[in-house]
Amino acid sequence: MVHSRLRGSEIGASGLGIVISLCLMVACFFIGMKMSGSSDQSGQDAGAGLKSMMAEKMNVVPGVAVTTTAMSYVDKPTEYVGFVEAIESVGLRAQVGGTLAKVHFSEGSQVNKGDLLFTIDPRQYQATLDLRKAQLTQAQADLDQAQKYLKRLNAADGRSISQSDLDAAESAVLGGKARVQQAQASLVLAEIDLGYTKITAPVSGYIGRALVTEGNYVEPGKESLAQIVQIDPVRVVFSMSDRQYLSFLDRQGGSDGLDVKLITPDGAEFATLGTADFLDNQIDRATATVAILFRFANPERRLLPGGYVTVQLSDSQRRQALIVPHSAVMNSASGSAVYVVDQQSKAQLRPVVTGIQTETGIVIESGLNEGEMIIVQGLQKVKPEGEVKVQE
Repeated sequence: MVHSRLRGSEIGASGLGIVISLCLMVACFFIGMKMSGSSDQSGQDAGAGLKSMMAEKMNVVPGVAVTTTAMSYVDKPTEYVGFVEAIESVGLRAQVGGTLAKVHFSEGSQVNKGDLLFTIDPRQYQATLDLRKAQLTQAQADLDQAQKYLKRLNAADGRSISQSDLDAAESAVLGGKARVQQAQASLVLAEIDLGYTKITAPVSGYIGRALVTEGNYVEPGKESLAQIVQIDPVRVVFSMSDRQYLSFLDRQGGSDGLDVKLITPDGAEFATLGTADFLDNQIDRATATVAILFRFANPERRLLPGGYVTVQLSDSQRRQALIVPHSAVMNSASGSAVYVVDQQSKAQLRPVVTGIQTETGIVIESGLNEGEMIIVQGLQKVKPEGEVKVQE
């Protein structure tokens, strides 16, 4: 009996273990199924996200750089280095010596021909002038007396005067006339010297600084007192080779003529065109060039003598055309084309006919209009009729 109870207990324990094992297996199965389902859902979600990212990437609007078409000159002007020089430049010097009594101008101002600039102390020269006047009066009085004496001799009886007396009277008259002429000449010289004490402007122009100030003694012809330079108009001189000179003559004499422009050192174009002044009459053997001079109106004083400018020579009737950057033109077997951005920011593929290439771009003979917006960078991202984003 005891044996039987033990075996029943063992069988009961074994059955309970089997039941527990079966329960664990079922639980694991359901847990695995759940986990498998979750994994499938995650995979589906990841796939959907990837597809969404790809779709968003395909719909990105490409950014492009653009330019607006405009008419430009096809031919490039010929350039030379030019030197600005004054047509008239005068250094003022004293003609007589003396103390500088007065400076009558403001340094750097405009002066006109005849304006009083300097005054040298005139007292010495005024006294000399008065002396010369007195000498002239004395010479005229002596001449008058000699003439009257000769007249009396001629009126007297010839037997009462000797020939020597008559000859002496005639010589006295001639000597008196000579002394009068001498006194007149001395008076003129004195008047000139007195006039030189007032130094006036011989030409119109701009005067520089006073190189001698009031109170200093100046000597005739020694130091310069000031410099007057004519600034309006001025002359620009530049040089060209003998071959360029012949071409210049042909172009200048042609039906179209030549335009001569200046570019100032700040890169700006000078306001007025030049007119031919003169051509040098020989070629410089040292440089094998010939000098060409043009005159320019300069009312605003933008050109100063001694400065350098760039001279541009171009035909008066220069050809203009639409010139686009090289990067804007796409070439293929079917021809050339550009992308034009319309008002809806969409890229329109436009076939064009191209012309010559210049340093700045390609000439468009037909297919484009002035003022249209074309793409110059970012072409590889653009599709016909596709939307684009213009980058600033």
